[in-house]
Amino acid sequence: MSVDSLPALSAQIMTRIDLLGDYMREQKLSTSVLMTIRPVSRLDERKKEVTGILVSTENNAGIEDVIAALKDVKVDNVESLAKNSTKITAKYPGLIVVKGDVQRLKELINDINDAKANFAVAMRGVSANKNQRFEQVHGKIPGLISLQSTRKIQLVEQTLKKVSFAWRMNIIQRRMKSQDLITQLKNRLATIHKSPATADMENAIHIEQALDRLHNLVLKPGEELRLSRTNNFPVPVAHLFSHRPADVPRGSSKYADLDYQVIKASMPIFAAGIEVNCQALENWTAPTQKSAPTRRLTLEYSELVPGGDLGIYIVRSAK
Repeated sequence: MSVDSLPALSAQIMTRIDLLGDYMREQKLSTSVLMTIRPVSRLDERKKEVTGILVSTENNAGIEDVIAALKDVKVDNVESLAKNSTKITAKYPGLIVVKGDVQRLKELINDINDAKANFAVAMRGVSANKNQRFEQVHGKIPGLISLQSTRKIQLVEQTLKKVSFAWRMNIIQRRMKSQDLITQLKNRLATIHKSPATADMENAIHIEQALDRLHNLVLKPGEELRLSRTNNFPVPVAHLFSHRPADVPRGSSKYADLDYQVIKASMPIFAAGIEVNCQALENWTAPTQKSAPTRRLTLEYSELVPGGDLGIYIVRSAK
């Protein structure tokens, strides 16, 4: 797909967000809590040294503020992209409850998400080469933050009783083949050497040690390699408590008349109805110690490079 189609597709997203704004102005809001989490710097992202993240909260956010958050997909000062991370971007957790019809709200939000999906497909179609695609897309739309532009808006169709925002550290744990780990580590090493000014050279040494060991590693019967890593930066999530209709069985829910779920909350969550009790996100402070991999009671984890903090383990049944 031609890169020339991107501005029109981006404009379509903005137009549909405006239609959502018109509906909110017409119906009014019963709950409007909007939080802002600013981007992490590129330096902190690479060094993994963020000690805390501040959150600013508007408990009665105006509709214009909500629309501005939904439209925040690019930066005016392109030079700031060299300073701020483009992976760990600005986030806007929030709860927006509209005094209107949930089906109409669903139509408007689906239209926005469809436009975002079309934009994402068009970006991917510009070039199969990732670097060429980046240059062409950002040459056509300077300052675009791709991740921000394609984040979907979530709608909760059930009647909400309470929403509580919190931080969550995403944990990755999966079985790995030696060759797959070698490929991944080589990519990590290449990234480090691209930016020597901000690189953690001690980490590079540990990666080289891991590569050397993997090339010569022979696993014993019952042993396997696992990647077990906790992301250095938390993500906001929302704990949703919604009223269960009388004709819906309780199932396995621990609550007699409520359903409970946890969803990602990088963008405002929408719902329809009356005012909802909302507990805003608090500032995040980095833990002083990293948590150990889970399931240590049944499995024994040995770091591939002791003290290397690479998240690569040789795993065997605990004795």
